[in-house]
Parts: sequence; structure tokens; C-alpha cells
Amino acid sequence: MNTVRLLRLALITLVVASLTLLSACGSRESRRDAHFERAKRYLEEGKSAEGIIELKNTAQIDPKFAQAYGLLGETYLKSRDYRSALGYYNKAAKLAPTDLDFVVPLANILVAARQFDRLDEVLGGLPEEARKSYRIATVEAASLQLRDRGDEAAALLKALLDRRDLKPEERAGVNLALAQMAIKGKHLEEAQGYAQAALTAQPESVNALLMLARIQEERGDTRGAEATFTGAPEKLAGDVRLTAGLIGYYGRQKRLDDVQRVVDAFVANPDLPPEGRLLAADTYLRLRQVARAEEMLVAGIEQEQPDVRLITAFTRIKAAEGKIDEAVAVLERAAKRVQPPSAVHTSLARLDIQLQHLDKAKAVVDQILAASEEDFDGRVLQAQVELLSKDAQGALDHFRELLKEAPQDPQIHAGLAGCHLALGEELLGRQELEKVVELSPENTTARIQLARLYLKDKAADTALARLEPLGEMNAPPPQGIEMLLSLLLQKGKTEEAHKVIDPLVERFPTNPIYATQQAVLEARTGNLDKGITILESQVEATPKSVQLLSSLSRLYEWGNRGKEAVATYDRILELKPDDPMAANNLAYRLAEMGQRLERAATLAKGLMERYPKDANVADTYAWVLYKQGKAKEARAILEKALEGKEAKAIPAIVRYHQAAIADAAGERDAALQAIDQCLAAKPRGPWVKAAEALQKRLKG
Repeated sequence: MNTVRLLRLALITLVVASLTLLSACGSRESRRDAHFERAKRYLEEGKSAEGIIELKNTAQIDPKFAQAYGLLGETYLKSRDYRSALGYYNKAAKLAPTDLDFVVPLANILVAARQFDRLDEVLGGLPEEARKSYRIATVEAASLQLRDRGDEAAALLKALLDRRDLKPEERAGVNLALAQMAIKGKHLEEAQGYAQAALTAQPESVNALLMLARIQEERGDTRGAEATFTGAPEKLAGDVRLTAGLIGYYGRQKRLDDVQRVVDAFVANPDLPPEGRLLAADTYLRLRQVARAEEMLVAGIEQEQPDVRLITAFTRIKAAEGKIDEAVAVLERAAKRVQPPSAVHTSLARLDIQLQHLDKAKAVVDQILAASEEDFDGRVLQAQVELLSKDAQGALDHFRELLKEAPQDPQIHAGLAGCHLALGEELLGRQELEKVVELSPENTTARIQLARLYLKDKAADTALARLEPLGEMNAPPPQGIEMLLSLLLQKGKTEEAHKVIDPLVERFPTNPIYATQQAVLEARTGNLDKGITILESQVEATPKSVQLLSSLSRLYEWGNRGKEAVATYDRILELKPDDPMAANNLAYRLAEMGQRLERAATLAKGLMERYPKDANVADTYAWVLYKQGKAKEARAILEKALEGKEAKAIPAIVRYHQAAIADAAGERDAALQAIDQCLAAKPRGPWVKAAEALQKRLKG
């Protein structure tokens, strides 16, 4: 082979190798860019879990691609996962140390975390001109203030105001920062000057308007505050934040007619954003106009792509009304109009899971995953259905896999908590529930579960702390309110209990749980007659509510009003013939009164057949037989029911019945032993005098 041929082959080989190398590089960059673009699309659609996966794929392909780390930092920052956001912004800033799009958010996180050494390092790497920029100078001023160097911070900000190249919005921002510092120092006049300057620099700044009005109100200048609100530029007339500020102002001034006027004008806009609908619904609830609140939310749910916050708010209101089935119906109708996966489908599945409708929940989850097998919410719901289907270990494995993708997602931690609790791992379950509350303070289910766990450990103060935020909600879950009121009463906080329950009853007059809790509160604080009156009026309005009738009968029993209690039990059994509580209580009350003993015996015997191992049922039946003069038969039934039970587990009143029945059966020694055990417990109740008389006679 000659030299020319060898040279030609070498050149061809070099060209081919170069082309191959270029092709490989192009392939890597195109794959990186494809993942990055896909990530941005996911994030725009609100699918953060999928977006994060794509961004991590991007960074794996090109570990020096700062934009991927920057967007990861931004995504985690939006979900309040500050630790992860800090880590990714750190990576982005190390790759591009002068890019303010990475440096500024990193610096803000470092200030919040008080990591001042790292902050100084990051800012020290910037060119001198960048250090003087508005974005960096304001961050540095915030850090100085936190380091108790307020004078230096103020000087830095005031130096910015001397610059002529500041944009109007930047000048407004500096003045607002100075106003905030003055407010903290209780220098309200100075703060007002800065807030006014901010508004002058940027007349359409909602933040400046709100701050100025807030300062004026704090200074007692309510007319000035109102003028600030009403003098806002026409362009801001429908701004949600400004409307919320004005509604809040009128509310604090107790000017409810003005609140009504403002919110009615606000909702006249047919294109309200979700935030506007939520504000309107919240305001109508405070005005006790539940139907209007629901109307605002349902109109939003019926849109093409409803916001999940509207669905959540609507569901909470229906739960507070005791009409959760109506919420299900609304979501089921919406699910027929909207293609899965959607917020409607995930919310409907969650509601079905909450109501233990597992078949329905599974069907909705299958729809979601059939449309998109990688849908994050769908996979979470699938694991939740698995948990409730009694496969706690399998669900735990799935939740752990999901946790790798979204370590700060509260619904993942809620699922992990459920798995640990189902497996008997209470400490781990409690830790996960605390994480849920930390990430999502408005999660009422987690708060209620935590309170139950703390009560189990007799940590009532901690349980109360977890439940207290429920009392500030417009539409809290009734079961949580029931626990909260009980704890408040235990602590003697009667006034706080009234502040929680009274507005809820006014707002949701048809909810039997709220009405019952208000009545019980009155009864337990010495106002039994008032509590009875409350429930009697509720029963009059809703005569077929078994729940209300049951609550009313309990108060009648507390007041020893046997005749009314009997009439109420009869009404319950007419509506619900198989109600065991009403049947048992009616049989016992009739026996006590010595009336309709055959009816009492029939009811009690029927309950014995249904619940043969229930000691309370056996006690009632034995007492009825005793009243019928069948002491020996009564004794046999009661002794069999109490056989093998620990002495301390037997209620004092049952011991009294045991003694009276044994005495009537001619067994004096057994009667004396039982009555001594009864009175040794120092019981209270209207029957105690009869028990004491029996003991005296037996010992006489």
C-alpha cells in the first residue's frame, strides 16, 4: 500500500471519528434539552413530581447544566422544601457564580436560614457592580437587620434611594423595606412616610397600598385608611389582594354592611380567578351566607379545569353542614365533564377513600392511571386504596418509593403515617403526622389523628395545641370540633369553647354535631335547660334526625326527665327500629319507671339475642326481669355476663343492680359483697341513695 493511500485512509478515519464525536455530542445535548423542555412543560401544567424527575434526568445527562439545578431550586422553593431548594441553588450558583437568577434566590434562602458565612461567600464572589444592584443590596440589608445591624441595613437601603437609576418598582420596594423596619421599631410615623413614598413611586403597587392603610389603621386614622383603600387606582378595582384588604378593614371595624357591599360588587365580575372565588366564599361564610359561598365555589368547579383549592373548600363546607353526600354528587357530575387525570378526579377519589367507598375510589383511580400511568396523584391514591384494603406493608413499600420522588409532599407523609399506624408502629406514625402538619398546617385530618394519639398517651395539652387551629377555621370538620370542645372544657376554658362553637351553629344551623356540641357545652356548664331548649328547637326544625333525637335524649337523662326521655326513645325507634342505643335506653328507663315492662322485656330480650356478649345489654335485661319480679332469672343472666371480667372493669351501677338482684333472689352474702364493691368506688348519680339504703339494710 503506497504512502498516498495510507494518508488518504488516515484522513478518512479522522473525519469519520470527528463526525462520530460531533454526533455523540449533539445527541447528548439534544437529549438534555428534550428532558429540560419536558420538565418545563410539566411544571407549567402543575405536575411538579414529573417535572422534578425530568430535571434530575437533565442534570444526570449534563452535570454542568446550571439551568437544571436552578429550576430544581425554584420548584422545591415553591413547595416550601427549603432544604432541597438550598441544595440545588447552591449547585447552580457554583456553576454560574455571577448569574443573579441563581444567586438572588440562594441568598434569600441563606438569609432566612441565617447561614451568614455562606451568604458572605456567595455575595463576595460577585463583581462590585453587582453588589451595588438593587436585588443584591436588598438581600444584604435583610441579612444585616437579622444580624442586629439595623443601622447599617437602613443606611444601605437609604443609599439605594439616592440612586437615580432605580426603576419605580425598585424604589417602591426599598421604601417598603424601610417602612417594615420602622414598623418593627414602633416608629409608625416614619413608617407611614416610607409607605407613602413607595406609593408615590409606584401608584399601582398593591403592597404599598396595603401597608399604608395598615399603618394608618394602627395609628388610629381609620378615615385615612379607608381613603387609601377607596382611592386606589381604577385599574386595581378587581384586585383580589386589595379587595381582601378592604374586606378585612371593614370587618375589623364591624361594618358588615360595607363588607357585604364590597364582596357583592367583587363577585359581579364573571371571570373571577380561583383566589377571588375563595375570598368571596370565605367572606360569605363569615357573613353566615353559606348558600352564597357554595354558589361561588360550585361555579368554579364547573369550569373546564377547576382549581383543587375550590374543590377542597367546597367539600369542607358540605362536611361542616353534614351533607358530604352532596359534595360527592357535585364532583361525580364534574368528573363526567372533565377528562382524567384532573383535580376533580383526584378529589373525588380522596373523598371516596375518606368515606371508605373503596370500590368507587378504585374505579376513579383506575381512570386516572389509565389516562396517565405516571400520574403522581394517581399513584398516591392507588397506594392509599391499597392501605385501606388491608395491605399495609405493600402500601408502605409504595409510599416509600413515592417519597424518593417527592420527599416534601404532605400526602406521602400522611400515607406513611397511615401505614405505620396500621402496622402498630405508633411512634413512627406520629412522627409522620407531625411532618404532615409542618408541611401542610391546614391538614385537619392529620391534626385530629395526632390529637387522638396524644390523648391516648394522656398528653391533653399537646392534643389541644394540635386542635386549636380548627377553631379559627370557617368550616372545620365536626369530629375535630367535638374533640376540641371536650379538651377546652377539661381545661376550664368555657369562654374559648363558646367562641368556637357559637359562630359555627349560626353559620351551619342544620349540622346536628355542631348543635349537639353547643347544647352539651351549655349543659356541662350549668345551663342544662338552655342546652335542652337548643336541641328541642333543632329537633323541631329537623324532626327526623335520629342524631339530634339521640342527643336530646341524653340531655333529658342528665336532667332525670324520664318521661321526655322515653318519648324521645320512642320517636327514634319509629324512625329507626333497629337502633340499639335507643332500644337499650328505653328498656332501662321503662324498668326504672316501672312502666310498660312487657315492652321493656321485649326490647331487652331482642338486644340480648343480637348482642349476647355485651355486659351493658345483659345488665338492662336483668334489671327489667328484676322489676318484673323474676329475680332468679335476672341473676343467672347477669352473673353469666359478668363472669371472667375484672372487678375494676365493672361499672358501679352494675354492681348495684347485681346486689339488688341477689338480695331479691335470697342471696344476702352475694348482695352484701356486691353493694360494698359498688359504694367503695364512691359513685355519683340519682341511684346512689337507693344503693346506700340497700347496704344499710343488708348490714342491719
